[in-house]
Amino acid sequence: MKRSTCLVIMALLFGSIHATIGKKFDSDTYEVVPVAVNTNAYQFGISNYRNNTVAYFVSSPSVVVFNDKDTSQDTILIYQASIDESGNLFNAVVCQELMDLGVSSSFAYDKKNEKLYFAKYIKQDRVYQLFESTYSEGKWSEGQLIKIKGLTPMRKGMSAIENANWDYLLRGASLSQPTLAKDGTRIYFTSNLKGGEGKTDIWYIDNEGDEWGSPVNAGKAINTAGSEQYPFVSGDTVLYYASNFSGEGQYDLFAARISSDPVVSENLGTFFNTSNNEYNLIANGNNFYFVSGRTPNSGDDIFYIKERLVIIPEIPAIAESQPIVDKSEFHHVLFLFDFDRYEVRPEFVAQIDQIVEDMNQFPDQKFEINGHADKRGSDEYNDRLSMRRAKAVFDLLVKRGIAKDRLVVVAHGSRMPAVDEETEEAFAQNRRVEINIYNENK
Repeated sequence: MKRSTCLVIMALLFGSIHATIGKKFDSDTYEVVPVAVNTNAYQFGISNYRNNTVAYFVSSPSVVVFNDKDTSQDTILIYQASIDESGNLFNAVVCQELMDLGVSSSFAYDKKNEKLYFAKYIKQDRVYQLFESTYSEGKWSEGQLIKIKGLTPMRKGMSAIENANWDYLLRGASLSQPTLAKDGTRIYFTSNLKGGEGKTDIWYIDNEGDEWGSPVNAGKAINTAGSEQYPFVSGDTVLYYASNFSGEGQYDLFAARISSDPVVSENLGTFFNTSNNEYNLIANGNNFYFVSGRTPNSGDDIFYIKERLVIIPEIPAIAESQPIVDKSEFHHVLFLFDFDRYEVRPEFVAQIDQIVEDMNQFPDQKFEINGHADKRGSDEYNDRLSMRRAKAVFDLLVKRGIAKDRLVVVAHGSRMPAVDEETEEAFAQNRRVEINIYNENK
């Protein structure tokens, strides 16, 4: 005889690295899955974009992604894709509005102010520079070169020292792959500006009103004698980036806690990194995406992190000479349901057999099947949804021989959350069915 098994879907806790750099992710709990929109070409330069979509670049297999390329070439297109409930990407279409702007790498979208910060290739100078555009009346404005103190080539009124500094920093330098921090008032970017630690470094600039301040190197905790690329800031706390200085492969993913003093940085480990390129990690809500060359016979692809089911191990069977489980201990909690769905997922159906085994210990008892929903949606809708979830479990129990008159179905809607928080983890745990001994006197 076995005690009740508790099934728990562990929501994606990747964001906890904000609190502790170096949280390890094992393949028993999480898996790295290619998104559905990948092709046999190269996918790269993924960025968050308007209407909760992501944008990314697709090039022909002949293009070497880590070399600077002008995206006006016919071999490179920008796509925009939607995100489904599981975090996968679908409905990828060419994003002409980004193509028309000349966006040439991963970019920063400021949702609050409807601004776009992006790198554009300047053919006559053979460098990339940072531009900005504002979304208004259904379209993006013409991109304007960002004014950066000491860098923007508008040298009238500068002192001789300022002009000399401008020449020293800017000559032959490219600025690309911008990402936002500090509520849009700081831009981190990749550049080969002189004075860095290696071939390309992570730098940042702060907004000073009509212009942006002089570039500041992100420091030796992040930048190395190698190349650092594709910065992405999450929560003004952690900077994710790629580096080829040391690690598992060519480019590895790293995380730096930029809120600490001193800054702490570390390799994200073998769950993310392979002997191939891994780079361009971004977060979109609780979804995390990055680019990897791990797929054989394919170009670089986009991957996302998908949660696995964690089953808490069953307690070993109690010897026959020991008393059976007390009625008060009979309690099954089943986290079985996807958002806005009531079908029991196939991987959980087998667990119903354990519930039936436990129910058969109490042949004279009735059982209460309690359906629950997360708090998204109206009360009326959640009542119906939680009833359908309870009824789905009811049907499975009846098919396995439990008499209908021993089962009582109750819908609680969202009124009895297991976790009273508004996070994806809490929502997942609240989309549940619980089964108890029915108390006829309550």
